[in-house]
Amino acid sequence: MKQAMGDSQYISEVRKLLARLQSPDCQQARQQAAELIVATVRAGGLCHLFDSGHMLTHELVGRAGGLMLFNPVEIELKLAQNSPARRAPVAPAAKPASTCASASAAEDARQAAGVVTSTAATSTAAATSTAMPAPTRARPPRVHLDEIAGLAEFVFSQAHWEAGDVLVIGSVSGVSRLVVEMARLAREAGIHVIALTSVRASQALPSAHPSGLRLYEVAEIVLDHGAPPQDAVLSRPGLETPICPVSGLLAAATMWALTEEVVRQMQAAGLTPSVLASNHLPGAAEFNARMRARFQQLGY
Repeated sequence: MKQAMGDSQYISEVRKLLARLQSPDCQQARQQAAELIVATVRAGGLCHLFDSGHMLTHELVGRAGGLMLFNPVEIELKLAQNSPARRAPVAPAAKPASTCASASAAEDARQAAGVVTSTAATSTAAATSTAMPAPTRARPPRVHLDEIAGLAEFVFSQAHWEAGDVLVIGSVSGVSRLVVEMARLAREAGIHVIALTSVRASQALPSAHPSGLRLYEVAEIVLDHGAPPQDAVLSRPGLETPICPVSGLLAAATMWALTEEVVRQMQAAGLTPSVLASNHLPGAAEFNARMRARFQQLGY
């Protein structure tokens, strides 16, 4: 069917994918995840969030209407190097005049003796020598943060996580070494792991973890937002790859739907969560300061 002028095929595709999040399987997974989170905070535990994607931490944390319950975990790797500016290679110094004169006299003597030399070859060699480009060093292959061996162990040695806490790990593909190892270490430490991922995208890709496992295969509960393996959903003539990704929208919608269910279950249990107000509203600064103090006292 021909697309009408002004209609958005992207929005149509997003609607289909969002409708899937209302399926019984997705609803059941959110309910189970909410039950686990509420039980954890009631027992004095904390709920942590690690996102290896592009937007979830910024979308879920510190937002108007969002819970303070999710504690973000962010990894920063910084290289500081104070090097001088790299200079161009210095050209070789010209030979002294006396050397040139001696060379000319030697050439005259050789010609007088009947020895023929190739001036053109000598000149070409000299030109080649002086025009030789400066040697370049091959750059090593680029290493991404989630490819660094031992990084998950480092995070666990520094993070304030305890057995009985909840760790939500967000990864669209769920195949990187970092997210799989973090989930594995968390499970071993008695930490509940909730995966926010796309199972079909994960199944279409090989795992980078030595075990061959993917995030959804290690987690206790899986929130499957269903983004396609290529993420983008629109094909256009003349382009070699699709445009307009959907994983960010689907991940955000899944977590806000989870937030809705968490609040429902907390209120049913007699608990009132700490919620942030929009900073643009009058009195928001004082209100949010009170919510932060309340969260520090209660943990939710």
